[in-house]
Amino acid sequence: VDLDITIQPVFELSLNYPSGGIDFANLMPTMPEQVQGVVVTVRSNLGKPYSVIQDVSGGLSNQKGDEIKKEFFTFSTEVADSQRGKGGVDQFIPVEKGSSPIFYSDNEGASSTFKVIYRMIPYRDMQPGDYSLPVKYSLSEI
Repeated sequence: VDLDITIQPVFELSLNYPSGGIDFANLMPTMPEQVQGVVVTVRSNLGKPYSVIQDVSGGLSNQKGDEIKKEFFTFSTEVADSQRGKGGVDQFIPVEKGSSPIFYSDNEGASSTFKVIYRMIPYRDMQPGDYSLPVKYSLSEI
């Protein structure tokens, strides 16, 4: 019996945002820190290493255009021990505008799931309101 099997290549990124996306509603200067997370899942059978890139086109801002100072809006990546790959940000750092890698796969490019955690710390002279962040994620072979 001759058997010919074709396996379709898979290289996809899926995101699980909190309801409403990366939004911090009704922020007040006296509130405790607020945390939002995005679960990122990569499925790949290509056998090649890859990275996940975060692209931030603006700061955390409200509808009036007031922007949170970058030292009060930080992020980190959290990779479970059972996953293969390495988060590019293992401690909280300011969210910067532009593109930056936030996850690297293992050398075999194994599928993986990790979490991007955004932390906003209200401060005394911030403007109260609803704040949101324009952020995109992309997948790239290394």
